[in-house]
Amino acid sequence: MLDKQMAEIECPGSKKRVKLDTIHLSIGADGFNATKATVTSVTAVAIGVLNLPIDVQSRLEFLIIPVVLPISVGKQDDPSFFRPVFDTLYNLEQKGIHIETDDMIIQADVQLDSITGDTPQLEKFAGMSGHTGKHS
Repeated sequence: MLDKQMAEIECPGSKKRVKLDTIHLSIGADGFNATKATVTSVTAVAIGVLNLPIDVQSRLEFLIIPVVLPISVGKQDDPSFFRPVFDTLYNLEQKGIHIETDDMIIQADVQLDSITGDTPQLEKFAGMSGHTGKHS
């Protein structure tokens, strides 16, 4: 689906280089109660590729789901559980994606365009804690 955005760079005597346009990502999270007895809630994080056609962007087979976390209700949430996800995305934005096969090299820049979620999740993304909004 991204092939319309590829540019091939011919290099005589070497591997074919393919440069993709920037891959645009969106990250979203939502927490929900796992059971009727609200002892534990679950937070799911999903990353979508915005370059894909709008009708397939949210299909499960096209989403990246790096983390699903159980969180005890009533305890102070630790917003740092998003840190590995953001560190990886920051690294991708800085270095891009570089894939080398036997006969070609594929390169693409990566950009995080949006972060979505309900207020408690957005506060965690921002390094704050849950509904209270107190910085942790």
